[in-house]
Amino acid sequence: MKPVLDEMCRNLAEAQGVDLSTVTGSGSAGEITYADVERHLGEAVAPPERKRATWLDLDAMRAAIAAAMARSKREIPHYYLEHQVDVMACEQWLTQKNATRPPDNRLLIGALAIKAAALAARRFPAFNGFYRDGKFEPASAVHAGVAIAIRSGGLVAPALHEADQISIDELMARMRDLVQRTRAGRIRSSELSDPTITVTSLGERGVETLYGIIYPPQVAIVGFGKIVTRPWVIDGAIGPRSVVTVTLSADHRVSDGHAGSLFLAEIGRLLQEPDEL
Repeated sequence: MKPVLDEMCRNLAEAQGVDLSTVTGSGSAGEITYADVERHLGEAVAPPERKRATWLDLDAMRAAIAAAMARSKREIPHYYLEHQVDVMACEQWLTQKNATRPPDNRLLIGALAIKAAALAARRFPAFNGFYRDGKFEPASAVHAGVAIAIRSGGLVAPALHEADQISIDELMARMRDLVQRTRAGRIRSSELSDPTITVTSLGERGVETLYGIIYPPQVAIVGFGKIVTRPWVIDGAIGPRSVVTVTLSADHRVSDGHAGSLFLAEIGRLLQEPDEL
């Protein structure tokens, strides 16, 4: 029998019917951790006649995500910040870029949001990594987990790898592909386990502000709300501007409000200068 790190791990495995002998342990001495069981639950399950295909057991995945969220609220000391950002420059930039593009090749503001968050995470590494075994492990790359709604219910956040390094066009193409494959249940297990920070948005659902729950062992999640028109002061005059509320939920064991405010301010600065993305 493989060694198991804690009783919570055993309880999750028993509740979900997981045979621990089939789980690969990631502990320092090969112990099976809670996260290992969660990862096992979310791994692809292929029918015998299609062994090379990658399919997700969506029910098991939702159960694993629910267990992870309960663990997050139980164990992680969250703190929350919000920042309102003028995104008029983004809208104008997108209008110009999309003017001659066919509808299926147009850029969306969500791609700009993910790229801005990824670039900010590269500059502020305390928000990009994992909290394991009582210590923070900064990630060597920025793999942005993108929260995607599954048609049958629930959310999953697979990774856009090296989101800070790729162009907006490449990021948009990968995002479209990721959404399509996720909703078809055809994503790789590595795409579920690789995210180093998560980005989520409910703007298309009309929600102006959202505060996410950190997905362990990550240490931060960035939320984007609906773009709304607000009175804004520009050069001493008040006028209508397009504004989005950006939020941060972060792990207080790794960062604090001062660092979080600088991180959000960097996202805001980048969104006001879309050419830098």
